[in-house]
Amino acid sequence: MKKLSFIIFTFVILISQTNAQFNKGKIELSFVGNVSSFEESMQRIDKKDTYKITLITLAAAPEYYLVNGFSFGVELGLMASDKRPPAQWVLPYFSYTYLIPESKFGVFCRAGYGFSNVIQFPYLNGLVIQDTKRNVKTIGLGIGTKYLMSDNVLIRAEIIYKQQRYNSSYSSYFYSYSNDYTYSSTGLLVGFSIIL
Repeated sequence: MKKLSFIIFTFVILISQTNAQFNKGKIELSFVGNVSSFEESMQRIDKKDTYKITLITLAAAPEYYLVNGFSFGVELGLMASDKRPPAQWVLPYFSYTYLIPESKFGVFCRAGYGFSNVIQFPYLNGLVIQDTKRNVKTIGLGIGTKYLMSDNVLIRAEIIYKQQRYNSSYSSYFYSYSNDYTYSSTGLLVGFSIIL
């Protein structure tokens, strides 16, 4: 699998004859990921409980440049925990990239709204909420920089803010409740992109 991935990656770079100018009609394929480890402990009168969680996050985002510098993309993400089944999210967004003149650096910002089947929050043996109906609404805002390593390959770093909302309700003859959950997070994403 690693060999096949390397061959495909090399092929895409070799056949792509474009300059990474973020111009109308170009496609940017971005890939980011991280591995996080969280630990939480709770002291009780008679004992101490400690929980450890490892989270792996991978995301791919194809973007299409509608006009020079302005693009529409969709972030497709997968997050796996050693305690729960994988979670997925889809986050459509608009982005603007400005290439600094006579430089290999560009700056960008993006904003989007999507949905997920998880609130990404480590908590006592896993994620707080996982919903197979993908009812978690997600707002994503990001600002970052891109560094052109070649005409069509770049490294990107982004500070991302995500807000996730979820409503849980239950009703029966004897009892009913409704809870609204909101979770906000800020993080650093690092990855690479290929311009086609």
